[in-house]
Amino acid sequence: MDEPGPAILGVACFGPSFELADGLYRQWSLVIHLPGTPEPLTCLQGLVAFDDDSPIAARGEYFALELRPREHHLWGDVRSKDELAVAVEGLY
Repeated sequence: MDEPGPAILGVACFGPSFELADGLYRQWSLVIHLPGTPEPLTCLQGLVAFDDDSPIAARGEYFALELRPREHHLWGDVRSKDELAVAVEGLY
């Protein structure tokens, strides 16, 4: 791929919340996809703690995507996409 172009797509999904011994967590997955190709470019999965505001991020040669709760919020406060701060390069 010579240039990133507008064909790179990022999709974030959040799964159920659950409790571990050290607190509440939410599952997440982030898929970066090149439309027209059979497989995703990358797929990341993990957990975010409700009492944290650390970003979920994916970076590659032609793209970068970072999701985090809006300023002064934690992951436990996020209930919709409107409560996320998104930083994007090379994706649509």
